[in-house]
Amino acid sequence: MAEGGSSYTPSWDGVEVSVKDFQRACDLLVIGTKADDHGLLGGRVASRLGGAAWDWGEALDKEKLAQKDGVQCLLDYMESCLKGAKVADMGQHAGAYPINHH
Repeated sequence: MAEGGSSYTPSWDGVEVSVKDFQRACDLLVIGTKADDHGLLGGRVASRLGGAAWDWGEALDKEKLAQKDGVQCLLDYMESCLKGAKVADMGQHAGAYPINHH
């Protein structure tokens, strides 16, 4: 995420360790974009998702992405997906506990 420039669009692969950098890059993108163009940003950022984040994005509401707060809708949705993935991962580990340790 260290790259930048006037045409830079943040990307993210769904990995928890980089989510704060992604959120910050998205916030800076919105701040640095004319208000009239904010409705274009949600779709642009969503198109740069990769890995698990790309898979999660399949269920994104495209109409919400096209609104002026589309980037925030995307960030909120990705955060909820990340939390859900963490819970599912914890469940897998907890489910294996009785089998592996008893």
